[in-house]
Amino acid sequence: MPFPPSFLSAGRYLDNLTEDLVNNFAQLEGLNPDYAHIFPGSSPPLRFAVVAFTSPQKSYVTADPGYEAGMFAAAATEPAWSKFRLRKLTRMT
Repeated sequence: MPFPPSFLSAGRYLDNLTEDLVNNFAQLEGLNPDYAHIFPGSSPPLRFAVVAFTSPQKSYVTADPGYEAGMFAAAATEPAWSKFRLRKLTRMT
């Protein structure tokens, strides 16, 4: 299926095409355009997700090392949090 013109002409951070991109993406995926958002990178939506899904009753659990900014974002909602040290991967033979 060919991409709509706004996909082909979209570049990095072209604000004048954001609405077209959201509408075309939503149409392709069968979503309400209000449910799709475009961000300049991954940090803003990851912060929003951490804040939306943590609270004093909903813990923040992360790998160590992991997404460091997530711990700082979670501090705003004061959840209990846990870090789990990642183990070195070994090759299975």
